[in-house]
Amino acid sequence: MPSSPRPHVFISYSRGDAPLAAAVQADLQAAGFAVFRDNAIRPGDYWDQALERALEGAFAVVTLWTPAASASEWVRIESRYAQSRRRLCPALCADCTIPLEFSSIQYADLRTRAAGDATHGEWARLVDALSQLAAEPTPTDPRAVAFLLGLKLVNGINCPRDDRIGRYWIEQAAKGGHPDAREWLRASPTGK
Repeated sequence: MPSSPRPHVFISYSRGDAPLAAAVQADLQAAGFAVFRDNAIRPGDYWDQALERALEGAFAVVTLWTPAASASEWVRIESRYAQSRRRLCPALCADCTIPLEFSSIQYADLRTRAAGDATHGEWARLVDALSQLAAEPTPTDPRAVAFLLGLKLVNGINCPRDDRIGRYWIEQAAKGGHPDAREWLRASPTGK
């Protein structure tokens, strides 16, 4: 899989919806986002490993809900992964029943949007949500790594407890702009 030069949006869709996915990809790229679609997997690559790497590197997953996507186990797996990381931005692209486990997540309703229409209100909401997620630290962001390391040390999770060193790493994350680290420092001024 060719690596993206920066974190990207991962498009989750059913193979039968490839034209729709291609149109959404083009529109997301026009909005300034790097995008991964499974058509970027090179011949000879193991597609399951390529998908895992692409999901890990994604700051957001846009699931294109259609009847075919709702029936796809792979779309559900990819969406479940994104949901567990709070990185799922679903889009309803055709009348269908969204799987129950995702039905309470707000989606962008793109059923009436024409490809290329950047003025559609729901498209603007999706682009705004993606922009916000792009600005947040991802689990592989060094600020997030520093914050999680600090929490592990402060709480003694799988390592000896060390409040001083743990607080140092949380402070480093906060200096870098990690919002949860800043909140932790506000709530725990003494580090306890």
